[in-house]
Amino acid sequence: MTAARSSGSHDPVAEVARLRARLAQRDAALADIEALAHIGSWVWEIADDSVRWSDELYRLFGVAPQSLEPRTYEVYLSFVHPDDRPRVDEALGRAFRTGEPFALEHRVLRADGTVRHIKAHGDVVLADDGHPVRMRGTAQDVTDRMRASVAAERGRAARVLDSIGEILFTTGPDWRVTSLNTRAVEQLTALGLRREEVEGSVLWEAVAALAGTSFHEAALRAVATGQEAEVEGYFPPLDRWFVARVVPSREGAVVYARDSAEQNVGEQRQRFLAEASRVLNGSLDYEVTLGIVARMALPSFADYCLVDVLLEDGRAERVEFAHADEVVQKALSVAALGYGPDPAWESHPISQALRTGKPVFLPTVDQVALTMIAQDADHAAYLGALAPVSLIAVPLTAQGTVLGALTFCLSFSGRRYTAADVALARELGDRAALAVQNARLYRAAQAEIVQRTQAEEALRKWAHIFEHAGWGVVMGDRELRTLLSMNPGVARMQGDTVDELVGQPIATPLTPESAAELPHHAQLAATSGRHIFEAVHRHRDGHTFPVLTDLTAVRDERGELLYFAANVQDLTERRRAEEQLRQAQKMDAVGRLAGGVAHDFNNMLMIIIGFTDFLLTSLPAGARPHADAEEIKKAAERASALTRQLLAFGRRQAHQPERLDLNAVVGDMQTMLRPLLGEAVRLVVVPAHPLAAIDADCGQLEQVLMNLALNACEAMPAGGRLTIETCLVTLGEGDGWRRMGVDLPAGPYVVLRVADTGHGMDAAVRAQIFEPFFSTKGSSANSGLGLAAVYGIVAQTGGYINVESEPGIGSVFSLYFPAAGALELDVAATPAPAVRGGTESVLVVEDEKAVRLLAARILTQQGYRVHAAADGREALAYLAAADTHVDLLVTDVVMPGLNGYALVERTRVARPDLPVLLMSGYTDNEAFRAHAGTGELPFLQKPFSPDSLALQVRTLLDARPSRSGPAD
Repeated sequence: MTAARSSGSHDPVAEVARLRARLAQRDAALADIEALAHIGSWVWEIADDSVRWSDELYRLFGVAPQSLEPRTYEVYLSFVHPDDRPRVDEALGRAFRTGEPFALEHRVLRADGTVRHIKAHGDVVLADDGHPVRMRGTAQDVTDRMRASVAAERGRAARVLDSIGEILFTTGPDWRVTSLNTRAVEQLTALGLRREEVEGSVLWEAVAALAGTSFHEAALRAVATGQEAEVEGYFPPLDRWFVARVVPSREGAVVYARDSAEQNVGEQRQRFLAEASRVLNGSLDYEVTLGIVARMALPSFADYCLVDVLLEDGRAERVEFAHADEVVQKALSVAALGYGPDPAWESHPISQALRTGKPVFLPTVDQVALTMIAQDADHAAYLGALAPVSLIAVPLTAQGTVLGALTFCLSFSGRRYTAADVALARELGDRAALAVQNARLYRAAQAEIVQRTQAEEALRKWAHIFEHAGWGVVMGDRELRTLLSMNPGVARMQGDTVDELVGQPIATPLTPESAAELPHHAQLAATSGRHIFEAVHRHRDGHTFPVLTDLTAVRDERGELLYFAANVQDLTERRRAEEQLRQAQKMDAVGRLAGGVAHDFNNMLMIIIGFTDFLLTSLPAGARPHADAEEIKKAAERASALTRQLLAFGRRQAHQPERLDLNAVVGDMQTMLRPLLGEAVRLVVVPAHPLAAIDADCGQLEQVLMNLALNACEAMPAGGRLTIETCLVTLGEGDGWRRMGVDLPAGPYVVLRVADTGHGMDAAVRAQIFEPFFSTKGSSANSGLGLAAVYGIVAQTGGYINVESEPGIGSVFSLYFPAAGALELDVAATPAPAVRGGTESVLVVEDEKAVRLLAARILTQQGYRVHAAADGREALAYLAAADTHVDLLVTDVVMPGLNGYALVERTRVARPDLPVLLMSGYTDNEAFRAHAGTGELPFLQKPFSPDSLALQVRTLLDARPSRSGPAD
């Protein structure tokens, strides 16, 4: 590997110098640590391809420092064993390229020809721009550690042989014993023989005196034939029979011997296996069954047993812990069930069985093994309480899938498991796995049955929805020519039955124009899978109606078109709602325009009326100029009424609601209406009792009645009957939509119906009657604002108007007002107080100069000290002056810059007790609607008379908690 040099603009030498300065302290610390640990180190400076080695590295390579000149990377690589050199070069090169640390083991060929094994680690130091400038590595001699590991492995192999439950001898060709396992030594000791007496001696000579010549001769005959043989002999010192299996080998023979009593144990285990199989095959609750099998293994096969199963998400769940000692069972049951193994644990034997699908056999479990198994201190304490000394963990495997594990442990009985025990455990595990698989298949089948039942139930529900849905569902063939099926919703929509339509051409419900477009829609649906379009259907009675069709092309798994399905929705109600929304938006827009016009017009009218009043007081009564001035005032007052209608239509008129009895309002208006209607129109009033109260403006409500009555009178030029009726109705959810096509909230409503027997209206006229300036009469005196004002007033109260009318039949206007509670007794009205003046100080704020002068003149004539301001900021400056005193603030609401309510808020910071009177000719203002419109502040609607202003001012001044009385 050669050092790659960057062609960039950075200075490598300067970069290295900076890095060396930064790393000097770390290198010194590392050098001290490495020297103490006998770890060699090297540093490769990439810029000049020089390698600096530590003294320990020289000793490791077996060379003197002066013999390594020049010291380069290639010199270092020459000490790596030739067989390992490509691998080391590749690893260091990868670290150089990626900047990542490296770790590897390799051999070193020392100068004296010996080979040592080392572990190497290192990292790469990068400059700020990401280029490598230094590689640092360490090397530690692990040869002695590896040799110790090999010796330990050999020792483990010997322990495995010692753990075999049978007696084991090996002999040479001269029948002298060459080795024997621990179990053999134990049995020979029981026979009175020592190990040193047996090893190197002739096997048969050692045992012949104890077992008799028959055992000896039978064994010799078996070996002489060169075949395995099994012989049995009685050993009097032990009063036991032993069975031996002699296996000839190239070196001599291998002899396996066991106590014949163990044969009985084997037979007992076979019976246990058969009984366990019977239990496993007879139950489909595999968790309970595995628990029974675990307890059956006690105490003949295990001191305690564990059962774990794998869940679908890969986690292991312990389902059984069975211990032969009841005391231990009670003490450790909760802990044992909670310590189910994680399959990812490397050292845990049960985890290994679950992860690998292979049995795990630990003939001897010592303290070292327990320490490796334990996951933490609590787990170690739990394992110490169980005290396992021998263990077998077999996986439950079926068709290559691990389902769980059975674990058998020996603890207090003093026994150890053998290879024969592993075979038995594996057999039991295979049978248990088959039982688990069968049980899970049964559960899956049961779940499938449940799912199928649920699916059938869901299908029945969908079928019920299909049959009773309010929208239509249609299926047509793949050419979209024939109606294959449909739900009753389609038939009801068309005025037919399902039987009448099924099998008919798919264009049957459509108008000819929509039918002609159907092939185009079908093509779009077939191409994109789904297509939504509007069409026109023809009802059985001949009328047409719009529908929204959602057409889907249904295909099989191969993409073959099977049929078309469509959802069909009648759009009649939606169109009606959309039309009502458009009408409401149009009315609102026109209302805003009307309100804006009325604002400026009211200011002008107020000027005309106010100064006309001043003119009338200065002219002699009866004189021609006086009469002319009165005509001017009358014309202005008529114009004022017109602006009130405009404001009512646009809902911009000041709304001052109160709790009203609609019957009382109708009764009061009855006397006024009779002479207006004339003798040809008969007035019938039908009040309902009891009736709830409503919250409305009484004056506006009277205006509604007047406008409706006059409108009805004009519709009956030859006479007729006008009926005014009240009633109380309660609307449920959806009743408003079903009756009138309007989504009114459910609840009680007070209804005012005004019906006439006039010429009526067709649909075109009904759609425009509430528009301002619309009229069917040619008279130039008709403003066309009567019904528009009615609409605005009713909407302002939160109500709704429904109109029913047909040409030649007459019209019925039904006004729905939300009920506001039970009616209360009327309180007698008090006479209006006389207008009085005073000497208090009043500040008038008005941006319209003429109106400002008019208001100031009215109040000045009443004796008040008046100061006038053109806007809110001028008023604030006047109020802030040290030498001013104001008893009342009169301000317009709508002003540029600082509006009236903002002025009031700023004023109340310093004068919270200052009375305020608001005035405006236009109330479509956020500040007014939020505050003044709620009645929080007194309000005077423009245009107003001088007496109205004087009365309001006097009332507010008299209501102050502490005041100076007016001048008398």
